[in-house]
Amino acid sequence: MSELYSLQGRFFSAVRNATTGKPGKRTWLGNASAATLAISANKSDKNESFGGSRGLYGSLITGKSGTLNITLDEFLLENLALA
Repeated sequence: MSELYSLQGRFFSAVRNATTGKPGKRTWLGNASAATLAISANKSDKNESFGGSRGLYGSLITGKSGTLNITLDEFLLENLALA
């Protein structure tokens, strides 16, 4: 089963403060005709060694990552300065 969403709205970009983690001044990116988000987690599976069957004992998440791709229909000077 998949979950589909139809989203509309504005895309903003901001530089995150390294100390507080909060975003700074937001900049509107312009009209975005397409956007995709891919989220993944790296995990390490652990197998048991005490029962003889070597079954899956648990999983340890070792990292998370995400990729956002946005197709912009226009070039704004503020956006080029952020690149």
